[in-house]
Amino acid sequence: VQHPRKTSITLMWETRLPVRGTVRYAPDGKADGQKIVVADKPQMIHRITLTGLAPETRYTYAVQDAVGRWHPGTFRTAGPANRPFTFLVYGDCRSNFDRHRSVVEAMLTEHAAFAVNTGDFVEDGAKPKLWRYFFRAEQPLLRHLAMYPVLGNHELKGSWNRGIAAVRRHFAVPLNGPQPGITYSFT
Repeated sequence: VQHPRKTSITLMWETRLPVRGTVRYAPDGKADGQKIVVADKPQMIHRITLTGLAPETRYTYAVQDAVGRWHPGTFRTAGPANRPFTFLVYGDCRSNFDRHRSVVEAMLTEHAAFAVNTGDFVEDGAKPKLWRYFFRAEQPLLRHLAMYPVLGNHELKGSWNRGIAAVRRHFAVPLNGPQPGITYSFT
């Protein structure tokens, strides 16, 4: 779940083979109003933005993997700007999978609007294997809660260009900063 807005949200996931990404979704508890979105072309990293959503509404969704299995989740669209909310801040989860997973499990018990990860997702951002470990630990959280990433020095450790490319590939953030996909702001 990425970058929730009042009437849209972006869902991202990865499949082992290139397939046309498919999402089905509906307001929570209203399966009869289910909609389906299918991507135009096969990909392995899928990025589908759902639009025309109701503000401040919980939705259920499922994304399809390369062999046809559905993986469910939930999301909530943003509410009014003047309403109080809770958000979570964490980071530096690069080195210890068990502790990282424990933090994720604790965060699941909170009723937050989103999370901010302060960086150092992985030990070396240029190594795809380390990103797989990161997302394996984060999966229970990220299928329900948007996380805004902040680039850390470890994402750049092996190669600045490959590390930045990995962050841009794995996260959908606002493209309003001087370095699109890296520096940004949101309300």
